[in-house]
Amino acid sequence: MREELWEAPVQSGDRSTARLAAKGRDLKFAEDVSIGDQRLPYVQIRGEFPLKFLDSVTVKDGPEKETKLIETKVGAIIQHACFPAPLPIMGVRHGKFTQDYPPVFFYRLNNGWQFERVVH
Repeated sequence: MREELWEAPVQSGDRSTARLAAKGRDLKFAEDVSIGDQRLPYVQIRGEFPLKFLDSVTVKDGPEKETKLIETKVGAIIQHACFPAPLPIMGVRHGKFTQDYPPVFFYRLNNGWQFERVVH
């Protein structure tokens, strides 16, 4: 709030929401900050971001020939003094985003291993 990225949180049921300000949207934050329905506050981001791999969890064969699924903790690097460390990206379990599981990345062998998409 001090940096005017979002407003003070407002309680709505079992969670709070902090409305994004223009400076927050300029950082490619796409929706208001949610507080209370996960362990930590979170916000959706849109666009291209540099990523930092934080920890490799598992690598297994993919569903097609010459593919791999890599489940790994990864963070988005946000170019702002408020975020000195990469913000962790949530994974999806049972159709819902969760902070308890890392995302899964789909790679295909094509003149080297090439990233194709995040699996949901």
